[in-house]
Amino acid sequence: MHRVLKPEGRAVVEVWQSMQCNEVYESVFEVLANTFRVPITDVSMPYDYGEPSELEELFLAAGFKHVEVEQVDQDVHFMEPGRFVELTVGGVAAVVPAFARMEAAMQSDLLESAIEKLDPIIRNHTVNGNLSFPMYANIATATMQ
Repeated sequence: MHRVLKPEGRAVVEVWQSMQCNEVYESVFEVLANTFRVPITDVSMPYDYGEPSELEELFLAAGFKHVEVEQVDQDVHFMEPGRFVELTVGGVAAVVPAFARMEAAMQSDLLESAIEKLDPIIRNHTVNGNLSFPMYANIATATMQ
């Protein structure tokens, strides 16, 4: 990444904190991993750089000189909880190779099952038809000098 920056340039990257910090996604991914019969680590890759020190070390190892990592949180809101579930389930299914090899009818049944199992989690975080929950992330800012 630093090869494409000007000498005075900076890189800014945001990554999710661990799933333990992002409890809604942790619950969702546990259900989906069980439904698709895969280890949770197979579906939770977006949360692999949850520790600020690991993110900082990654940038330093890549040749950056000055790295700062800020922990942030923000409530996220989805006006269509059903669409959130559909896209999340579809995203997880896309990274499970066994799912891609299934016949369409079996895929459909598995997706329906996952959506049904997620309903209580989604309902617990839905108010006035809107899904809302906190998300926690790390923002790394790094420079070459």
